[in-house]
Amino acid sequence: MKGVKVDVFTQKVEFKRTKTTNLATGEVTYGAWNQAEGLWIAFDAPVYDNYETDTIKVNNKTVTPDTANETARIDYTAKRENLTEEKVVKRVINIYKDGQKVDQHVQSVTFKRTNIKNLATGEITYGEWDEPSKMLDDYRGPEFENYDSPSNRYVPRTAVSATTEDLEVNMYYTAKVATSIEQKTVVRTIQLYFPDGTFKKVTQQVTFKREVKTNLATGEKEYGAWDMDKNTLPEYKVDQVENYEPSQSVVEAVVVTPETAGNWTVDIYYNAKIATEVEQKIVLRRILMHFPDGTVKEVTQQVTFKREVKTNLATGEKEYGAWDMDKNTLPEYKVDQVENYEPSQSVVEAVVVTPETETLTVDIYYNAKTATEVEEKVALRQILLHLPDGTVKEVTQQVTFKREVKTNLATGEKEYGAWDIEEGTLPEYQVDQVENYEPSQSVAEAMVVTPETAGNWTVDIYYNAKTATEVEEKVALRQILLHLPDGTVKEVTQQVMFKREIKTNLATGEKEYGAWDIEEGTLPEYQVEQVENYEPSQSVVEAMKVTPETAGNWTVDIYYN
Repeated sequence: MKGVKVDVFTQKVEFKRTKTTNLATGEVTYGAWNQAEGLWIAFDAPVYDNYETDTIKVNNKTVTPDTANETARIDYTAKRENLTEEKVVKRVINIYKDGQKVDQHVQSVTFKRTNIKNLATGEITYGEWDEPSKMLDDYRGPEFENYDSPSNRYVPRTAVSATTEDLEVNMYYTAKVATSIEQKTVVRTIQLYFPDGTFKKVTQQVTFKREVKTNLATGEKEYGAWDMDKNTLPEYKVDQVENYEPSQSVVEAVVVTPETAGNWTVDIYYNAKIATEVEQKIVLRRILMHFPDGTVKEVTQQVTFKREVKTNLATGEKEYGAWDMDKNTLPEYKVDQVENYEPSQSVVEAVVVTPETETLTVDIYYNAKTATEVEEKVALRQILLHLPDGTVKEVTQQVTFKREVKTNLATGEKEYGAWDIEEGTLPEYQVDQVENYEPSQSVAEAMVVTPETAGNWTVDIYYNAKTATEVEEKVALRQILLHLPDGTVKEVTQQVMFKREIKTNLATGEKEYGAWDIEEGTLPEYQVEQVENYEPSQSVVEAMKVTPETAGNWTVDIYYN
């Protein structure tokens, strides 16, 4: 702030005198000054953050009407602070094995300089670094067994300055690798056992190869792809022998993989030829419907079973296969309906049969129908809550009585069963409460009902607002204060109290005001006390009529002279 005015503080002493001008002659006559001298009081220099001054105070000075105006100047200079700055320049040498960092070597040099900071403006003046340059030592990377060293394993000695960015050197070591060839062989042996007891062997094979690289540092192996140019064991047509059937006529070609490598054996046997025929067996079910008019309707269902019979053409021996059981069910049959009659069964169920099952017969007879219904009686009570907001909440309670009624459809005669319950109860209901309202009844009592008394009832609940009563008071108060000659004060208090009742509707907040207990009252006349040889400012305080509307506080002060 030096040289820039930032504050002005003005001190003045004012001198006055009378100036008289003769209007005829223009002569001026001056009177005496109102004071011979005045004082400019001492002034302490203000304090400004981060500034300092040599002038701490401007001293007192006596002035007269002849003293000229003066200006006292206080100059400030900004405070300064010395700062030490350090700059570290690093060279980081990272050691990697197969791309994985395993070690780190850090070299560094430190430069220093002193800077000056202007505490008022924040401006910094930078000094010179302690040295223009410094040296980072050379470094030779380690050797690792079974690893190839990188070309930059040696890092030379290097000069750096304070402006040099941090350096990074990455040394990548790669593991040495040994290569070998892995083989897997798939072998299939086909063995033919001829009917005369002789034996023939046919051998097929496929060999797979792949390259295996072994990391000599970790022992980890990297497997190449298998050579899949030849991956098929070829088809083999089995030798034929007259009047004999081989267990299979062809050994199919098969594609193999290194994962399926191993040894397989296929045995071929020869059996005499067989003649095959089909045997049948039929199972019957007769459904006989005996109608009310005396006629009989017959429905016939059947299942046919089949099985294969093999005959050894050389020996005549027969081999029986399993029965074909895909269709082994006599289906469900829905019995014919006759109006107003009920069959002894409406459905002839499906049934599973076997070749050993004998013929089945089902007889159906018809009886007159009966209609059955359920009669209900309901005892119903509706509780209607007429809520203060105008809405109605309905609570429904009911007991239902049931019994079975059977009607002969031919004669119309009815047969009544017993009611499922002899009596029931419409339960007690606790009426919902509404804040600041009183329901017309708090409980709808429980009610016992029977089928004979069952009917409909309605219970209406209404809500009335609750009321709170309080007493309001108003006081008309007059204080008469007698300020006695000895300095003490005597207080005389007069009052009239008015009261009335206020009823508040707790639901709406509306208030109903009663009449005041008295329409008006009187603060009585007061004869002021006499003190010997003294006269009070008034000898009587007059009586005063007051009402609830004019009630307030009054003070009357009496002084003695």
